[in-house]
Amino acid sequence: MSLRILFLAESVTLAHVVRLRMLAEVAHRLGHEVLFASGEAYNHFFSPPPWKELRLPTRTPEEFHQALQKGECLFPFPLLCSQTENELTLFKETQPDLIISDLRPSASVSTRLKEIPLWILTNASWSPYLVDSSFPLPCMAPLSKLGPRGEKRAARIAFVKKLYQYALPLILRKQKSGLVSLRKKYGLPPLSDYRSLLSDGDKVLYADIPSLFHLHPLPSHHSFLGHIPWSPSTTLPPWSNSVGIADPCIFVSLGSSGSDVPLPLILEGLKDFSGEIVVASSQTQFHDPDKGVYVAPALPGDYFSKKSEVSITNGGSPSTYQALSEGTPVIGIASNMDQMLNMQHVHRSKAGILLRADTFTPVDLKLAIDEIHHSSTIQKQTQSVCSLLQETSFQNIFTHLLSSLNEHPSKQKVAP
Repeated sequence: MSLRILFLAESVTLAHVVRLRMLAEVAHRLGHEVLFASGEAYNHFFSPPPWKELRLPTRTPEEFHQALQKGECLFPFPLLCSQTENELTLFKETQPDLIISDLRPSASVSTRLKEIPLWILTNASWSPYLVDSSFPLPCMAPLSKLGPRGEKRAARIAFVKKLYQYALPLILRKQKSGLVSLRKKYGLPPLSDYRSLLSDGDKVLYADIPSLFHLHPLPSHHSFLGHIPWSPSTTLPPWSNSVGIADPCIFVSLGSSGSDVPLPLILEGLKDFSGEIVVASSQTQFHDPDKGVYVAPALPGDYFSKKSEVSITNGGSPSTYQALSEGTPVIGIASNMDQMLNMQHVHRSKAGILLRADTFTPVDLKLAIDEIHHSSTIQKQTQSVCSLLQETSFQNIFTHLLSSLNEHPSKQKVAP
């Protein structure tokens, strides 16, 4: 049975759009009718698809980044009300059989109102079934005022971390207030846990592998998909074939949400590296082949991760998994909560090292690289994770899940 599947992507980072597009490709190949609704921020990365594209009002990446930096409520009530109304209008126009969303918590309300099955794509670091459900202190603009980088700033932020743990219940109450109010407005039962509010779907799909996470037993409607790989389709620079051949190579890719990490600071930490440095960045003024530094925008991360002995990322799951799937250890210089949560699990698994974007120094980066070079545990764990990633096919798992929807349509709805 062919389904009409509507994908809802909140276009605030490239990852949230890419992951759903990869699932949409699988659904299209299986013969389902695909409708893809998103903002326009990242359309230039993709060729025209074989399905219908719909305009979905979303926040801009800049607006979302600003909210993260200020520590504001990410899903305020007025925004959620507007998103819910937009979704209800879209559902009326398209009449979908299934909704698959990424970072659209409003969809857990709009789909309930129209009794349409909802599948939520997320990461296991946001699962309500995590054994360690703590939230680290993210990097925010006020913390940058605690003095220049160095021991004093690190000590001050360490003190703020202690205060943060006491304030966390109030912070979470603020973060979930919009979602709580939205459910109340439409008469849906309350959900007290923040992570539960973000994963209230008929199916919850984790774009991860389970070995990195310590979880309580999952309910049957929660499933691991595995890594969803993607690299931009781009022409390789003329220097790309020669790097990483005669000399060791380090790949730096800070992603669409890693702009808080100063590239000069990273290059300073790599100045004593006796090899080549490839940087995926629009800051091409740092391109200096004479010094072994190669910079170009939109480089394919899988290609250069495979050539490298260390990959330096923003700590987000797409770039982290991209490196680990090539057997390359990761240094995640994390800024926001999502990046920090992801890198906490990678760090604990000994497949990489977590650094805070607002406190790391060039010396910290150099020490992290030295640790990776000299740690047999990190090398071994990286290869173990690499094997698991290569054994897991998100295409096969997603295909199976769609097939089960056809076979048991009456079992897909979870009671609100």
